[in-house]
Amino acid sequence: MIKKNKGITLISLSITVIIILIITGMLLYSAKDSIYIKNLTNMQNDIVNLRDKISLYYSEHGDIPVKTEYQDIGNLQSAGVIGVNDTGKFYIIELENLEGLTLNYGEDYEVYKANGYQYSSDLTDIYIINEDSHNIFYAEGIKVIENGTTQMYYTDYTQEDQEAVKIVEVVPIPEGFYHVEGTTIEKGYVISDEEGDDLNNSKKGNQYVWIPVDGILGEDGDIKDVVNNRKILLGRYEFNEDGIPSEYLGADYIEETQTQHAESKYGNTIASDIEGFIDSVRKNGGYYIARFEASQGANNKAQSKYNQTAWINITQPNAAKACQELHAGVKSDLMNSYAWDTAILFIQKYGQNDYSRQDARSINSSKLPTGLSGDIQLNICDMAANTFEWTTETSSTSNGPCVHSGGFYYTSTAYTSYRTSLKTDYSDANRSFRSILYLKNEG
Repeated sequence: MIKKNKGITLISLSITVIIILIITGMLLYSAKDSIYIKNLTNMQNDIVNLRDKISLYYSEHGDIPVKTEYQDIGNLQSAGVIGVNDTGKFYIIELENLEGLTLNYGEDYEVYKANGYQYSSDLTDIYIINEDSHNIFYAEGIKVIENGTTQMYYTDYTQEDQEAVKIVEVVPIPEGFYHVEGTTIEKGYVISDEEGDDLNNSKKGNQYVWIPVDGILGEDGDIKDVVNNRKILLGRYEFNEDGIPSEYLGADYIEETQTQHAESKYGNTIASDIEGFIDSVRKNGGYYIARFEASQGANNKAQSKYNQTAWINITQPNAAKACQELHAGVKSDLMNSYAWDTAILFIQKYGQNDYSRQDARSINSSKLPTGLSGDIQLNICDMAANTFEWTTETSSTSNGPCVHSGGFYYTSTAYTSYRTSLKTDYSDANRSFRSILYLKNEG
């Protein structure tokens, strides 16, 4: 056991619990928010119960019930919730030494016990305590998806003599990726599979841009919310000449499910799991799209790298195949129509123009490297320039089911949201593609 008498202890510190008032004031009430409030309340109740039990234990034994140091505190440090009195090491609270304790979270403690009370970085659903201050933290934090971004809530001990909530706005980063420093959600949050990559001179890795989403069209709002309130709702849209979106309800194009595709028997390749993609966006508050049009990488897999030759002269089925299984630990696929159309909403909200129509320009797409056309919105390159791009959408034209969007500016009527279809064996120098990433099992 570790005995410490420095700083503020549970015996000497009386804390006014104000977390519930803060939580209910920050979240607008809805069915979803009520779940978040419940989760946050459960965390607070756990910490209150632990504080009381450890206070009693301390009064009887003169120390706190710990023996194993908890080393993975990087998320707490990044969140800025460690107080000036948290000067000592952090330890896993030995729960079996606290009689009559009931918790809502902390199931990883059973894993910890089963592994012979050994520390592991996989232990996140667990409560820890600072040896000096006796401040208690829930290591994992509570995830809340609000306004298109994921936020993490922790107890905050940086304010003297009070306990509050620390909100940390985060974007879920897949394993093996790194945040490109200096990029933000509202200006294009970029990740790369190359550590230390940047947006200027060192663009060596595969880069992707986060598309934050406020919810699902029809579940969390309707088209009026999109047009009037600028909400970014995942959906399929069409845009008029002024860039104003409306929900796409036509019968000419459809994002097929596997069941529908089995019935239509078209030869194009559809999204590998469109329901899983929508569910991931619902849970994680967004998805990633390739920052650049695809270039050809090893094993005929798609890259998303700067200043590469765009991968052209490729059919839609082969483009879809090239986008699958790109990175371990994250789902990848060819861009679907939900991802494409919703990205336009993101660009409209935070970008420089309506991004449904721009001035005509002439571009030789077969010679212009990726990222060099000058068409950059929120760190997304060439969605309306260089080439048309294949998607997983299906046309009702059976002899031409493969759909592409976007375009290069060869006429004044080239639209980012432009849809047209071609045969499954069609390829030319004017058609490329890009991939998407999403966290299939998060949330």
